[in-house]
Amino acid sequence: MKEDRHQGSSSHSAASGLRQRKHPRKRAREVTYCDMISSALQQLPSQQGTLDEIYAVIEEQHGKTLNFENESGPRQIPVWKASVRKIINLNGSRFHRLPSERAGQAVFTLATGARAAARAEATREATREAIREAARSEARNSARADSRADSRANDSRANPQRPKSSSEQSPLRSVQKSYGGASALPLQSIKTQPALPTPRRLEALFWPM
Repeated sequence: MKEDRHQGSSSHSAASGLRQRKHPRKRAREVTYCDMISSALQQLPSQQGTLDEIYAVIEEQHGKTLNFENESGPRQIPVWKASVRKIINLNGSRFHRLPSERAGQAVFTLATGARAAARAEATREATREAIREAARSEARNSARADSRADSRANDSRANPQRPKSSSEQSPLRSVQKSYGGASALPLQSIKTQPALPTPRRLEALFWPM
């Protein structure tokens, strides 16, 4: 009986070991320093922060898994801080260093956020330039209109229009002047059409005496 129970237990353990070899347990994915930095930046205001601010968030959330041994070198800082510093400065595809500084330290942000911020700033600058160009164009048009008005005013002062006299306004006065004046050719004597023959003159033409 004891041998049978021993054989049964050994066969059960062998079967369970075989199942474990066929279906090994998946190990949990380890959080990388890149993931820690990205998560820290997403939690900071405007998704921007200095190294000290990033260190503080990472240490608060992942303090149990960090390597606090000092690295060999003149800096004598923990290994995990040295790794974060190196990755955030060299991985330009995920992190971007801004030109501005805060408290004498460099400011970092996510690369996607930096591109979006750059596009937004470019859009704002283009809008400001369009407004400035519209103002310049309006000023040029106003200056041209003022120049044309001044030019017309100067022309009118240089060449004042003399009012026409009564003789210039009437064509009959011109005819009188060409014939020696109004006394030589009264207006009543100017006939624009020949007079029609009277009935008596027509009768004399057709029935002579």
